[in-house]
Amino acid sequence: MRMELWHAEVKPNETLQVTVGDLKLLHLSGAALGEVKKRKLVKNISLKVIVDGKQLVLGTLSSKIAPQIKFNLVFEHDFELSHGWKDGSVYFSGFVADVSEYPFVVDYFINNAPIFTFVASAV
Repeated sequence: MRMELWHAEVKPNETLQVTVGDLKLLHLSGAALGEVKKRKLVKNISLKVIVDGKQLVLGTLSSKIAPQIKFNLVFEHDFELSHGWKDGSVYFSGFVADVSEYPFVVDYFINNAPIFTFVASAV
């Protein structure tokens, strides 16, 4: 299984459409606040994902308590990322895995079974 690093910036008031690709998985492993201006407290910035038409909250960031957060999320379908911070960007990171190798591809094409399903767990 071949893997490559993945990262993305989600700018204020924007949504990022993430394309996973055929026979690939995207493992979302973390998010962090962008540059915070001095003496400005940033709190309760919600991180959201829309997958299969459902909006979910991934977590909440704060400049003092939690400027970054870890995830262990795997996506096999395209999804959207957004956040509620009006004054800055949030950076997401992870990696993309190519699962076109045996045995994954056999299960996918013969049984029409999903390679992986949406998995969320607290780290």
